[in-house]
Amino acid sequence: MGVLGQEGFGPDRISDMTTNVILGDLLAFNDRILPSLSVPIEPIMLRLRNGRTFEAKLPINPFVKGKSPVVLVPGDILRDLPIAILVSLKPTKPPKRRSKDITS
Repeated sequence: MGVLGQEGFGPDRISDMTTNVILGDLLAFNDRILPSLSVPIEPIMLRLRNGRTFEAKLPINPFVKGKSPVVLVPGDILRDLPIAILVSLKPTKPPKRRSKDITS
């Protein structure tokens, strides 16, 4: 079971929902920050699934086909996603060294 008791309702979905709510503020942040970074920007129309539209000047991701914009997000609102770490519960010993016979 995921967050809030719903299957498929995890960190990615929460992040998408939050972005939809604060997108106007994120675009205002980008308007303020991008000129000082000298990053090439293009005018673009963003249309959300809920029908809202936003006009913005944003950098375009060169690694994605089509005009896929890059929206910068302030680091202080980002969080690390939890990751699974594989931990061995058995202590491990270093491999035994083989001594070679040295003859003169």
